[in-house]
Amino acid sequence: MGKKKHKKSEIAVKSNSWSIHAIVLLVLSSGILVYQRIMQVLYTQLATFEPKTLFFWDPDTCYHVRRILYIAQHNMKFTFFDPLLAYPEGAVPVWSPLYDWLLALPSFIISFGHPSERLALISADILNLVFAFGQFFFIGLLVYKVCKSSAVAILSALLVGITGPEVRSANFGILDHDSLVLLIFAAALYCKHILANKDKPGTVARDILPSAICNALFFWTWPGSYLYLAVIAASDLFMIILNRKTWLFKRLAMIYSVSAVMVMPLAWIHYLFSRELFRFEYVSFLAVFFLLATGLFFYLLNIITGLRTRYSAKSIINLILCILFLAVILYFMFVPFKSGAEYAAAQNKWLSIIKESESLLYQREGTIDRFTTAKVTDGFGYLAWFFPVAFLIVAIRKIKISLELYSILIVSSIFFLSLSLFQMKYAMPFCVPFGIIIALFIHYLYNRVTRQFSISWAILFGAILIILLIPLESLFATYESYELYASYQGYLWLKSDASLTDMQINTYPVKDTSKALPVSVMAPWDQGHYLHHYAEMPTVADNFGYIYTSPSSWNGLSDMAAFFLTSDEDKAVNIMKKYKSTYVVVPKLFGIFQYPDLLGENSNEYFEYQYIIENGARKVLRSAKNTMLNSMAMRLNEFYGSANMTQNKNGPKFKALKHFRLVYESPSIVIGTHEVPAGALKIYKMVKGAVLPVPGNGDDYYKLEGLIVKKTGMNFNYRQNGYLREGVVVPYPTEKTDGYAYAQYYKVEVSGQFYEFNTVRAMDLQ
Repeated sequence: MGKKKHKKSEIAVKSNSWSIHAIVLLVLSSGILVYQRIMQVLYTQLATFEPKTLFFWDPDTCYHVRRILYIAQHNMKFTFFDPLLAYPEGAVPVWSPLYDWLLALPSFIISFGHPSERLALISADILNLVFAFGQFFFIGLLVYKVCKSSAVAILSALLVGITGPEVRSANFGILDHDSLVLLIFAAALYCKHILANKDKPGTVARDILPSAICNALFFWTWPGSYLYLAVIAASDLFMIILNRKTWLFKRLAMIYSVSAVMVMPLAWIHYLFSRELFRFEYVSFLAVFFLLATGLFFYLLNIITGLRTRYSAKSIINLILCILFLAVILYFMFVPFKSGAEYAAAQNKWLSIIKESESLLYQREGTIDRFTTAKVTDGFGYLAWFFPVAFLIVAIRKIKISLELYSILIVSSIFFLSLSLFQMKYAMPFCVPFGIIIALFIHYLYNRVTRQFSISWAILFGAILIILLIPLESLFATYESYELYASYQGYLWLKSDASLTDMQINTYPVKDTSKALPVSVMAPWDQGHYLHHYAEMPTVADNFGYIYTSPSSWNGLSDMAAFFLTSDEDKAVNIMKKYKSTYVVVPKLFGIFQYPDLLGENSNEYFEYQYIIENGARKVLRSAKNTMLNSMAMRLNEFYGSANMTQNKNGPKFKALKHFRLVYESPSIVIGTHEVPAGALKIYKMVKGAVLPVPGNGDDYYKLEGLIVKKTGMNFNYRQNGYLREGVVVPYPTEKTDGYAYAQYYKVEVSGQFYEFNTVRAMDLQ
């Protein structure tokens, strides 16, 4: 009998017949991916709003922009210290510098070292999209190398790029280091596939350098790259188990060791600035040890597999030394990883509260927990419900692909899908195996239906695919953040009013922090990056969450939440003094409902939750209770710091705020056809207050009323009541001298007697 012919992959059959149609598919796919990412610029009404600088609505983008502008306009210097973080001490930025440095490079070169702000940001936006399409290129190239089918390769890239997490990471107007991280991930998978597909070792440089560079670039781009490298290492191990190419163990050991050497300069720089050798939050020598430990693990496997064929004393000594070195490294890694786990738990608590790390299948609002499929379909379309079947078909080898790609898809799918079910933030890297497996599944079904290309079947499959992607239509909608654009003028006003200096990146604070001016801002954490970039002001809390919390006295995120939730003005003032804060920024819309959970308190004490049906959809309605209405957040936002003297026995009763003066309120503006009413952003200034000399006994009860005139033209009555022994302290002058809101008069009633005051000076408030 003759030799049995090797059965070709079903995917590889008739690949040549797709060449012409693949060009059409490539053009359509590219058009869709580009269109998704530039819609905000093409159709948003905000195009009619022209601030003095380019405005970015995404907060993380604002922090990237701040770093990019500094690098581009300061001879491409790396950013290793930020005085606006953890004010007044300042801190080492947790983000690695490579992403921002690369985005600043084109404008620096084009302008010969003197880029304008607009040139720097537009070129950064374009390069960010190049990173995204670079990822799609490597994904397509990887699939094409295996399947020899341009259609499957293009479809894989399309299904990865069209998903919600991918679109949000790389969009014109959004700068996110995930675009570069995912490019590196795709390139690393391709390099590993090329190496593993060899039958025998090649030259050391060609085998090692591409993968080693990718591994090192992970940490140069993002400090939290441990997970990506763990997935790649696990894929490598699974692949060697399947293809039995044990010679790869030594190559992998060399790859991870060289990667560790490449990460050392960044770890050393961070050590010079932070004086901490091992720190999980940013790239320290912990990352170097992690790579060395991975390399030693593969070298240990190399020694063990070698003992099966060659047993010698030298091999035993190498084995013992390898185990000892690995044990020592793991010993030094234990404590930093333990503290890193505690940090991750705190971050997870915060991220889960802001709906960024919930399960994809689960949603919580206060005490109401409910199962949901909306997040899955909104991010991946109805195709997501076919993924388990597609994964099973790939796993049992019904779809014939190389062992190298098989190991990558199986391991990464298990890792990232499992994490996504508990932490939806990991849905982004899951997009890579998801898109490839679904593309393989679609082509598998197509080949089951027809053995040759048919335009009718292609149209039918295309129509079905479009129907299954219908939930992704939300990704083609423009985002109109009118309130943020209305707040923009307030950020600029704050920058001008505070007139801070020496707040630029890489500027170190004065040694004696007790002499530092009390000029930081108390604001909701999600305003942090906006205020850092547009107002150039330090904040008590920002979008980094718990990163800069303890071991020092810094506890900004929790203290910020405590400030806005407390009903005790004295407590609020003490928190302001702790962080040398003068200003309080209060946006009209912010996630105050998250704050009880941040403090470990029962949110039911602040809100009442109930289900409602709105437009046919089931939603959770939050209603503020008296405890919430009595908080600093509500009193500053809704009541302008005035007392509520309601006669309603069931309504909230609270006293006036005596030390917080309204100094700015955003005016009404029109953007396109949309009008934003006044008050989208309020800014208060903490003042000592002026004492009114009201005659009477300490036990006499008084009522005060003053007409406050605002620049927006919408005046309000400031009311205050209490006992004279508490002091009649007012936060507004009666003179119009500094452009802020002021009182036309104060009228005080005590025991039937009326007194009027109109000589309070601005200097009396200090």
